[in-house]
Amino acid sequence: MVAVLDLHRADERGEHTAAFLVDGDEPALVDCGAAADLASLEAGLAANGAALGDLRHLLLTHIHLDHAGAAGSIAARCPDLVIWVHAAGARHLIDPSRLLASARRVFGAKLEQLFGEMLPIPEGRLRLLDAPTPLAGPPLSEAFPTPGHARHHLAFTGLDRTVYAGDVGGAGHLNARFLMPEAPPPDVDVPAWVASIDAITARAPTRLAVAHFGLVDDPLPLLAGLRTRLPTWAAWAAGDHDAFLAKTRAELEAAVPPDAARAYLAAGSLPLTYDGLRRYGETAASA
Repeated sequence: MVAVLDLHRADERGEHTAAFLVDGDEPALVDCGAAADLASLEAGLAANGAALGDLRHLLLTHIHLDHAGAAGSIAARCPDLVIWVHAAGARHLIDPSRLLASARRVFGAKLEQLFGEMLPIPEGRLRLLDAPTPLAGPPLSEAFPTPGHARHHLAFTGLDRTVYAGDVGGAGHLNARFLMPEAPPPDVDVPAWVASIDAITARAPTRLAVAHFGLVDDPLPLLAGLRTRLPTWAAWAAGDHDAFLAKTRAELEAAVPPDAARAYLAAGSLPLTYDGLRRYGETAASA
């Protein structure tokens, strides 16, 4: 069984960021949200007959604060929990100071309000991954690297062939048939992201679990669309900020119903996506 947990602060709307509870002999959570989301995480677990203390594994797709910010708080409360993370991201869980400094440059004084406190995790609690790896323990079959959104990004394949794609699978709201790139700075890499989509597609997923937001059936056509969309949006980001927003919004609004378009736009990620794709383009041009 897979349950979608809706993570949000008390003052925030829902259906923006998801964690996934995967039931089994050793229950697992894929992503955990920010520390500011802990109350909603615990409520979601309770609604599915579980509690933090029941979890045996936390699998992190990447260490951005909206996906992994609560990991240290959860680890402190759950001494038997094993945390699985990409080897390149582990140092930010052991010592979050550089990650928080980078995030502060984006979010400024609102950082703690938006995400809460990120606590360090002792190195011995972590299981490091940096290559396709069969999983023993968690009720999932495989972890595999999926860089592009972030260089330390992982995806996980479930026993039912659900692929937990984090942000590399794009965002999909209200069951709309559209995957939108989420591409904030600093380390977006479009060719690596396209290769990661190919790696997901090669596993012939029956469902895609996307962090923003939920479970997507019949994902292969949508992944093909995302694969084409990424370089197109990267080319648009080489131009004017307002023109990029106009083009991407027009594509979105032509593809999904109005209520779904409002849900995508309410997430407010398009300006950050412009920044991330533009930075990628400038870095690639200077290489």
